Amino acid sequence: MRDSHRFAHTANLSLGLKHGVESETVVLFRPPRLNSKFEDSVMMAWGKFT
Repeated sequence: MRDSHRFAHTANLSLGLKHGVESETVVLFRPPRLNSKFEDSVMMAWGKFT
């Protein structure tokens, strides 16, 4: 399964600002093959993470 899914993690502030992130946020990008008109292609979650 790990060979068929790409994952990346970054703490680069300039990359976050490029996508509109200004604080600790988890950003999920859906691959184009999973895009639908009913769901956003980018999801963001922010707040207190434990």
